[in-house]
Amino acid sequence: MIKQSVYMHTSGLQRVLLNINQVITIIIIIRQLVPIASEIVEPEFTLNYFAEKKVRQITVFACWNNTDILRYTRHIMKNTQISYNAIQDNLTIRNILKFNYYRIGVVLDIDCSGSHSILNQFSAARLLYNESYVWLAVTTLLEVPTIILSKLPLRVDTEFVVALAHSDRYILYDVYNHSYRHGGKLNVTAMGFWNKQSGLKNYLTQYKYKRCQNLHGMMLNFSTILTNKPDSDMETYLTIPKNPHLDTLARYHYGLVLYLRDIYNFTINLKLDTVRGYRRPNGSSDGIVGDMLKGTVDASACYFEQRVEILDSVEYTVPTYELKRLMFFRHPTKAAMRNQFLMPLAEDVWWLALNFSVVYWIFLLISTKVEDYFRTNGDRLVHPDAPSDTIIEIIAAISQQGSSIEPRLFSGRIAFLTLFVWSLVMFQFYSASIVGSLLAPPKRLLIHFGI
Repeated sequence: MIKQSVYMHTSGLQRVLLNINQVITIIIIIRQLVPIASEIVEPEFTLNYFAEKKVRQITVFACWNNTDILRYTRHIMKNTQISYNAIQDNLTIRNILKFNYYRIGVVLDIDCSGSHSILNQFSAARLLYNESYVWLAVTTLLEVPTIILSKLPLRVDTEFVVALAHSDRYILYDVYNHSYRHGGKLNVTAMGFWNKQSGLKNYLTQYKYKRCQNLHGMMLNFSTILTNKPDSDMETYLTIPKNPHLDTLARYHYGLVLYLRDIYNFTINLKLDTVRGYRRPNGSSDGIVGDMLKGTVDASACYFEQRVEILDSVEYTVPTYELKRLMFFRHPTKAAMRNQFLMPLAEDVWWLALNFSVVYWIFLLISTKVEDYFRTNGDRLVHPDAPSDTIIEIIAAISQQGSSIEPRLFSGRIAFLTLFVWSLVMFQFYSASIVGSLLAPPKRLLIHFGI
């Protein structure tokens, strides 16, 4: 008797649960078929969020009534450009999301029926989930709708935030995928919250790509070209420094790829190609560029020159090696141009020669004064202007011009002869240095100018 009552009670509970599930299923079906107005997003929350992202142009996709639309847009339009679009199929999504600024904000009300169609139309229009579009998806659900978001082609540079609305606050989650095309998993990270009292609190202060740099061993396809046939497997040929003069740039760039692998923790699938890629007359491309367009290659492990015809096919990252033409202007140093006459002899030699000239002038002046003292002819002196006469003798001796003055004393003759012998030796060294400087290549300063 007891067993029977328990069985009847359990069966009644199952019938109740079954009826509840049927009611919930009917409500979900009706919600997908019939447009249901949703509560609008708090305008102040929208302004605070996009102000932190430095976005001043916003597009809203929702199913609000006219009164809510007017109240929301009037509050937003004070500081930001805004456009409202009712959720429906076959929207011209590319024209709607055309922006004049660097980035555009997109507000999506997930609680509206057919909200998933906006995401599908965005992907169908071949628009990318990158930094150009800052998404803010708002819902009253208790958790992030990962089933829907996991089907989106999100990337590591995706700006997609889901806000869970709870009474007077919004709980924010950052959503991204390292690579949907490579089978990456959806990442949902708690970002922070917003309420009217505290405003926006963002706990993800770390640099975005530093936080997402671990790719968890994801397989990425690289391609390179070689001008010489490897004598071993390609990995060994590019990493072992044997015959480093062969395929130098290919080895250099593959080393950069290995460095990136260690930083971002991905696996390399290297492919050998024949050419970098050129545009054919029919508009297609071959080589590495063609493989990128087909999706079989993710990045190039060799260098690429910037060419206009492939700018719409590839995305250049950073310059890795600089090659440019140079013009060389060769000219002497400024100091050599200022001292052409003094250049054959060193500066110390010239100062020593000046000191010797002063010493010889003093000796000749004393000798001349003594000669005038002993050979005075009445009131007339033999050398009436002895200082100037001896200076002329010094200049004449240094310039190899001789002199008409003839000293009579032995001391004066010895000083005179020594002066002319010293000046002759100095003149010979000066002349020899000039001839040697003309025969030897001059020192030059090299300055290059890039073109």
